[in-house]
Amino acid sequence: MAEEIEIDQPRVHYAYLIDNIPGTSIFTGGNDGSDNPWVYDFLLLGVQPSVGERKMYRDYKLFQNYPNPFNPVTVIEYLLPQKSKVKIKVYDILGKEISVLVDKEQTAGKHQATFSGEGLSSGIYFYQIQTTNVNRKIADFTECKKTIILK
Repeated sequence: MAEEIEIDQPRVHYAYLIDNIPGTSIFTGGNDGSDNPWVYDFLLLGVQPSVGERKMYRDYKLFQNYPNPFNPVTVIEYLLPQKSKVKIKVYDILGKEISVLVDKEQTAGKHQATFSGEGLSSGIYFYQIQTTNVNRKIADFTECKKTIILK
């Protein structure tokens, strides 16, 4: 399960760790431009929050579509922990590509795509997500799930 982090405080523009023992260590610097030291109770690394109510995700995740089975339209949701080039394709039971739902660069966060089964026969289909990190230009995540059109 992807872990989401609620961000509701303004970003600290810069901070320098002076020591690494919680409760005794201090940071210098802050979002007010001063160099006033702060004592901290815990230290969270690797997150770059921004101002406002925004959710950040640590992992890529492809959710099961809903509704499933469906007729004629279904929704596919997915999470991106970072800015990525995203491709979502739909295949029939024989592996023939039926549709490309998404083929673009997207920001980190929760996204969704809609798939219409109009003109397709009842049966089992597969949808696949493939993401590529825009900075490294390599595939980060690929996952496939099954869906059913029921007419």
